[in-house]
Amino acid sequence: MKRCLVTLVLLFACTSMPVFAGGNPIKPGIDIEDVSKLMKNAGYKETALDMLSTKTDTELKMWAVGEGVLILVFSTKDRKVTNISYYLSDERPKAERKTFSLSVLEFDPTTREMRIKLPNKPGFPGQ
Repeated sequence: MKRCLVTLVLLFACTSMPVFAGGNPIKPGIDIEDVSKLMKNAGYKETALDMLSTKTDTELKMWAVGEGVLILVFSTKDRKVTNISYYLSDERPKAERKTFSLSVLEFDPTTREMRIKLPNKPGFPGQ
């Protein structure tokens, strides 16, 4: 009985732990002001790219993260993040460079852990 109880407690503890050790992952639904505070406290600097939001009711905020830029799209109405992406490009001139935009599910600014979702394109394994 005691062994069963210990097993259940361990099972509950392991399955209820957050994905990231830092405990403050940035993900869709979080308020953009909270994101700004988290990123500033973790030492990230805001940056900008030559791009604008395609929707009139959203805006973009960007931070330099590693070799790329973390881009957050947020609603101008409720200030909640609606989309996160990670933008990377090589060093070639703008007209010739290769760029990558990865869909981000979560980013923890403290641990620098990022969960991404690979694109669903025909021809990729698993399609």
